[in-house]
Amino acid sequence: MIIPENELNEIEVKECDEGLIDISKYDDRIKIMISEYMKNTSLKKIFVRQSVAEKLKEIQNELPKNMNLMITGGVRPLKIQKEIYDSFFEKSKKAHPKWDENKIREETRKIVAPPNSIPPHPTGGAIDITFYQNNQPLDMGCEIPMTIDTNNPNINKFPTNSKNITKEQRKNRGFLINLMKKHDFVNLESEWWHWSYGDRYWALKKNKKYAIYGTIQSIK
Repeated sequence: MIIPENELNEIEVKECDEGLIDISKYDDRIKIMISEYMKNTSLKKIFVRQSVAEKLKEIQNELPKNMNLMITGGVRPLKIQKEIYDSFFEKSKKAHPKWDENKIREETRKIVAPPNSIPPHPTGGAIDITFYQNNQPLDMGCEIPMTIDTNNPNINKFPTNSKNITKEQRKNRGFLINLMKKHDFVNLESEWWHWSYGDRYWALKKNKKYAIYGTIQSIK
């Protein structure tokens, strides 16, 4: 279930001013892979907020020695968020000329959060995450998409509780779910790999009075 945009916008943000951490330098056991849309920017590393980095390190400590976390997404510049959103908005508009603006906006939100609503990734509190075991990706039913594409053949396997995956794949997702929830992350149900802490989505799902992470304005 995607939380309505107006509900998210009602959540107050009290920025805690936590800094960004280069996750690969923070813990070299954690693997990283840069998404295609980030390769076109000057940002060649994956940054997350300090508390997120600490939680990831704790999770890595709990894994068997032959397992590693793999992070493919952390903080995303708001400019990139806007470019991705605008691209899908225009695609939806052309594909459905009879839809009004609100309908197009809601459909676009199923793929990417609008840039004017403090989306998760630009806060530095959201991550795209999976496991590697013996240097191979653990079978989660589908890989984390490295490009955002509505024509991805595995799109029906994206939802965390998809019925289109095997029992073993569901077990592997359950392993991820249990660890992430244990360390206070929340999941975006339409994407099994997307987890966040400290943002508006986290605050709403955790019944917090406010979010602690707002949009990062400058990434160095």
